[in-house]
Amino acid sequence: MQEFRDIKIHKLDSAASEERFLLEYGDNMFEANAIVVDLLETLQDHGSRQDAIDAFVEKHKQKYTAEHVGECIDMVFNPIFEKEANNASRGFLYSKQFIDGPEISRLTDALKCLFRMRYALPVTIAAVAMDIWFLLSATGMRRFDGGLTVTILVGLVLFLCASSFLHELGHASACRYMGIKHGGIGFAMYLTFPIFFTDVTKAWCLPRKKRMAVNLGGIYFQLYILIGLIAVYYFTNSDFVRYLILAMNLGFVLVLNPFFRFDGYWIATDLLGVPNLRQQSMSTLRYTLARLMGRKTSEKPYLLLMRGREKWIFVIYSVVVNLFMGYFFFYVIPLFIYRFCSTFPLEAEKLLTYLSSGVTPPFAIIHNIFGQLLFLAMIGYMLYGLSRPYINRIRRNPNK
Repeated sequence: MQEFRDIKIHKLDSAASEERFLLEYGDNMFEANAIVVDLLETLQDHGSRQDAIDAFVEKHKQKYTAEHVGECIDMVFNPIFEKEANNASRGFLYSKQFIDGPEISRLTDALKCLFRMRYALPVTIAAVAMDIWFLLSATGMRRFDGGLTVTILVGLVLFLCASSFLHELGHASACRYMGIKHGGIGFAMYLTFPIFFTDVTKAWCLPRKKRMAVNLGGIYFQLYILIGLIAVYYFTNSDFVRYLILAMNLGFVLVLNPFFRFDGYWIATDLLGVPNLRQQSMSTLRYTLARLMGRKTSEKPYLLLMRGREKWIFVIYSVVVNLFMGYFFFYVIPLFIYRFCSTFPLEAEKLLTYLSSGVTPPFAIIHNIFGQLLFLAMIGYMLYGLSRPYINRIRRNPNK
C-alpha cells in the first residue's frame, strides 16, 4: 500500500466544468477525476487493498461492487506504477538527458530574478521594438556577400545550439521563480526535428497563468541575445549578424507553432485549459466521425467536460490542427521525398564529376546533398519510431 501513499494529489487548473486533479508519482503527472481521487485517498487511509475496497463500497452505499472497484484500481493505478518504472520518453522518438536538474539548480536559482517584472517588462518591450525596427529597416534579408562557407555554417550551428540551451535555461529558471523544482536538460528527436528539452513536469501543479510564464520563459531568455545582436548589427551592418537575427526570428516562428509540441503547443494548452491537447483533439475527431456515421462509441471526449467559450475555441483548434498534421504528413513529407528522388541523382552525379576530375566541388552542392540526406534520415527515423510500437505489438501477439 506504500505505492499508493507515495502518490501526491494536486488540483488541476483546467477548463473542465467539473473539478480535475493531478496525481504525482515520481517524475510523472496523471490527470484524474474526483472519483479516482476519492478511491486513492481511501487506499492511502487503509492498511490493505481489501479493507480499502470494502470501505469505498460502503462509503458509496453499494453503488459500486467490490469486483468493479478492484478492476478500477488495476486499470487506473497499474499504468501509473508501470510508466514510472519504464521511464517514459514523454512522446519523443529518442531522448537523452545530459544535465541533471540538481546540477543546474544553482544557476537557475541565480537567473530566476530575471523574471521579476522590473526586468521582464522593459526587456520584452525593448526586444520587440528593436526586432520590429530590424525587420522593417534591414535590406537584402537573404543576401550574403561573403558567401555561405563551411566556417560560417559551423558558426551558425554553434550559435543556434548555444541559443537553444539558453532557451531551456529560461524554462528551468521560470520554474524556480514560480517556486517549483525542474528536471534536467537533454537532447531529443521529435518527429523530424532535433531539439533540446527541459523537464518542467512539475509546472502542471501551477495555475494556468503561472504555467504560461514557464512556457514563455525560453523565448524570454533568448530576447537578451536578440537585443545584443540587433545592437551589433546597428553598428556593423554585418551579413553574418543579420543571418543570426533572421535565424532567431525563424526559430521563434517555429517554437510558437501551436501544432507541434513546442512552446506554442503548451501555450495553447494552457490558454484552452486542456491537458494532453493533441490527444484530446484526436479524441474529439474520432468521436465526431463516429457520431456522424451513426456508430456508438464509449469514448467521451474532453470536449464534453469543457465550459462554453473554451469549448468552441477547442473545436476550432481540433479542426485546424488535424488539417495541419494531415498537410504535414501527407503533403510536405511526400513532396520532399518526390523532389529528393527527382533532384538527388543529378546532384550526386555533379559531385562525383567534380571529385573524379580532382576539383573541389562547390560548397552549395555539398550543402544540398548532405542537407537532403540528413532530412531523409530524420524522416526514416521518425517513421521507424512511429511504427515501432505497432511492430512490437505484432511480435508479442503474432496470432492477432
